[in-house]
Amino acid sequence: MRQGSVSAYAKPASGYIAANEMVCGEIARFLGLRVPSFGLAHPGVTGQPIFFCSLDFNFSGQQLPPANAAALAAALPAYSAGVIAFDCLVANTDRHPGNIAFDARPGQEPTLVIYDHSHALLGSAPGGGSQRLRTLRDRLALNLDGQTGGNRHCLADHLHDAALLGDWCERAATIPPWWLSNLVKSVPGLTAIETNETIEFLSHRSRNLRVILRTNLHQFKSIQQTTLL
Repeated sequence: MRQGSVSAYAKPASGYIAANEMVCGEIARFLGLRVPSFGLAHPGVTGQPIFFCSLDFNFSGQQLPPANAAALAAALPAYSAGVIAFDCLVANTDRHPGNIAFDARPGQEPTLVIYDHSHALLGSAPGGGSQRLRTLRDRLALNLDGQTGGNRHCLADHLHDAALLGDWCERAATIPPWWLSNLVKSVPGLTAIETNETIEFLSHRSRNLRVILRTNLHQFKSIQQTTLL
């Protein structure tokens, strides 16, 4: 949808889409990662679907080309490590070059924006959210082992320094439990059980993100020294 010079991307917030997108977007912001401005659109008519909307920064209206993962990891190594740590935290098995916007125009500081987290956290299978959270509670959840499902994380093979993950693990550990609880309780579409299990899942992973990553560093094929995290 477009209004004047502002353009927004909208999709029906069915299933777990609203919860996944809203929770992941807010956590990304807390950690210091860039995401497009987002929110929920309520039509105000009973029975009509809620839409998840995010700012469309592609004003040409044409599909953006896939990001060059190797180039962006080389230009922004610490930030790329942050995306990996964030995706591990929220169990995002769908990070690919098509949902990263990398701007490296000459004469400007390179920037990276991440978006589309509808397959993270509770996943996309109707009614399967709680089981997914239980299955992935202590797993890397980046599909580097080929067993988690989804896409192999597009930045993982370009991470050379495990120490870059450390700062992001510290940031995750500072997420206030009250803030996380209020955030999850504020999103629509979850049962009481799913709400509580999502809070517990994120609380556990935010406290133990360093352990989860350290335990699975052998899956990052470009990291040589695995004792730096």
